[in-house]
Amino acid sequence: MKILNQRLADIIDLQTQLKQAHWNVKGPHFIGLHELFDKIAEDVESYVDMIAERVVQMGGIAKGTARVTAARSRLQEYPLDIADGAATWKQWPERFPPLAAKRA
Repeated sequence: MKILNQRLADIIDLQTQLKQAHWNVKGPHFIGLHELFDKIAEDVESYVDMIAERVVQMGGIAKGTARVTAARSRLQEYPLDIADGAATWKQWPERFPPLAAKRA
């Protein structure tokens, strides 16, 4: 359960970071990036549900509140002071590999 709840915290954090980017992106590529971040966040949501439901199926408690996620996530904090499309886009390559590398 501990590993699954860790993955749950990481992926919930990823989803909220994607929404942060979606809400705030600006610039000449706004619409493309805005829609892309929203679509990826929606896709990630299915994994959030899958992981949380698996924890429960295995007899555990899914721990996915905002406070638990903030305390446990191993992702880098998303910078809250960026909105430029290019700067926003540059944030993502470093967020996905850590998740893939931490697979159990």
